[in-house]
Amino acid sequence: MKTVVLNLEDSLVRDFEESCRDRGDSESEVASRLLTRFLAVQQLRQKQNSEGFAVAYGQLAEDDISLAESGIEAYNKGLAADDVL
Repeated sequence: MKTVVLNLEDSLVRDFEESCRDRGDSESEVASRLLTRFLAVQQLRQKQNSEGFAVAYGQLAEDDISLAESGIEAYNKGLAADDVL
């Protein structure tokens, strides 16, 4: 395990210390969880910007449109059947 030194504004340090104290968490645990979440978000953003993600998204969008259109057709048929009654 490695120690990381951060330079933070005094007000941020006070708020961080108070929040950790209120929650009963160690500052090290909270900082480690925050850094882990930050890195996970960065990795997700990189994947979203990849060509493979864009292709998959495009395919899903086409599927969504098709499902929506077929759903609307079924809904309209249901309305028409109710009108007959």
